[in-house]
Amino acid sequence: MQSLARIIKCLILCTALSACSFNNSDQVRQAACNNLKSKIIFNAATSDTRRAEIERAQRPLDQYTYDRNCT
Repeated sequence: MQSLARIIKCLILCTALSACSFNNSDQVRQAACNNLKSKIIFNAATSDTRRAEIERAQRPLDQYTYDRNCT
């Protein structure tokens, strides 16, 4: 009897999580695009030289990812 209750709870939880993910997919995508755009805009804007060099090296990949997924 407990295992049946556990299965039912699991099914309800999975259904609820599935419904939430469909509603938020556009919001999650938009948030990721905004984060990526901010990363591109503020690229290498740091006083840490090593970190700035790493960010400059990653910029082409970030720009490609943004162009491919967000435009």
